[in-house]
Amino acid sequence: MFGTYPYVAGEVWAGVRYSGDIQAGVERIGLVIQQLQLLKNLNIQNLPLYQTSRGYDDGSQITVFRQGNVYSAAVYVPPKSTIKIPALEKGQVYWIPGCVARYDAAVLSSLAKSDALHWINSIPTGTLSKEVLRYRSDVSLSARQACGLPVMQSMPEAGITRDGGVFKCSGGVNSGMYLSKEHMPDEAIFSFSCAFRLHKKLEYDYTFDEKGVLNPVRPYYLKKNNGGQWTWDCPGSLSPVIGWASPQYFTADYEKVTFPWSPWNDDFTKKTSVTGLKAVDIACADAPLLADSSPYWDKKDPPNAYPYPKGFIVGMRFCGLFIYNGNQLLCGRINDFTKQYQLSPIITSEISLGQWFHAVVVQGKNGTLNLFLANGAAKDTTQYTTMSQIQSMTPPTVYDSKYDYVFLGYNSWDINILTTNERISHFSMNPQIDICIPRFYRRDLTKAEALLLHVEAFGKVFIADDFELGPLEATGFSPVTV
Repeated sequence: MFGTYPYVAGEVWAGVRYSGDIQAGVERIGLVIQQLQLLKNLNIQNLPLYQTSRGYDDGSQITVFRQGNVYSAAVYVPPKSTIKIPALEKGQVYWIPGCVARYDAAVLSSLAKSDALHWINSIPTGTLSKEVLRYRSDVSLSARQACGLPVMQSMPEAGITRDGGVFKCSGGVNSGMYLSKEHMPDEAIFSFSCAFRLHKKLEYDYTFDEKGVLNPVRPYYLKKNNGGQWTWDCPGSLSPVIGWASPQYFTADYEKVTFPWSPWNDDFTKKTSVTGLKAVDIACADAPLLADSSPYWDKKDPPNAYPYPKGFIVGMRFCGLFIYNGNQLLCGRINDFTKQYQLSPIITSEISLGQWFHAVVVQGKNGTLNLFLANGAAKDTTQYTTMSQIQSMTPPTVYDSKYDYVFLGYNSWDINILTTNERISHFSMNPQIDICIPRFYRRDLTKAEALLLHVEAFGKVFIADDFELGPLEATGFSPVTV
């Protein structure tokens, strides 16, 4: 198959999906062949579901996939930015209109962590002026300088001081923050931005602690291969930098099920029909099997082994920017995976751990989604990567109370039997991540505005918000848009 060794009859090459700089991607076909050969070499267990990726210093990534006997590849090469910020003349100040929320994590040593000043929306006017960033117990605050960022720029001439800090999420079960859903409204154009730093790869949660067993039901961002089979990336971990995500059941599927705890494990041959789950006979290479220990044998004599060692799957629906597959980024909006599996969210190459990045996400007209991503380690922080996809603007068809919230560094859910509400799985995937200066807009930001926000996040410019124009103009400053 496609110049790889060994040749196996029946293998199918499904081609390459290019994104970013298409021509530059096509020119890397030789690297695609190398990565395909590497996949074969690494897949010593001959697993039917397997993938491997390689990132390059320029932000490019090549990922190759095996799904049964079908092989494919995805190549991303970042396009070069040509946007430039106009220089300010004396008496001018940058202004990006329309910010409805900004959370500064104001670090004042005289105030306790619980003081509202750290968490309140810094925009005192408008529809979200009363909003507060809610936090869980394992979230702390730190000064920007202590986290490797310069201080925020201020305008003391107009009495404006930005005492910005960093929200630090530990990654534990009590980590994470959340905001009202109005920060990312359904069926609306919006944008958001933030700086962030991931400290360790996000692991997939396989444990169902309540029952002392492995999770028998595992949620994934699901898609279909050319044969119409549901597939997923491995390991499949997913948690929002900013956004919401939740498991979604299959709408027209049911399984005869049993589970490895009482009273189900009295006799594994007795099964009950449950809607929404799908049993699978494939699993990720690192996914532990529900087998070979006492919870996975029933109480009969002789005992029966648990009949679903690779468990069941459900899908995921989501909107926003996410840590994905350990240390990649996923940006997109899937409201019903059973109908929208053909939509492809933006998936980046692996990002460096311990390194600051700044992202601007724009949900524009007709479902156009743009991600502008800048690396804080770059010598020139005005260079950034732009990625675009078409996503759904349709809100979720099944309302879920947790859609009332937008989460930052938090993804934790129960999975229940729909008819009885019995909890049959629980997962918690919270990244160890630092988040700084999250901003929210009710309009689609331009490329130039995204670039300006990158530069602000790394402490190089001051950007005025609407309510600050009065004191700025009163002291002789003129606002400039880009």
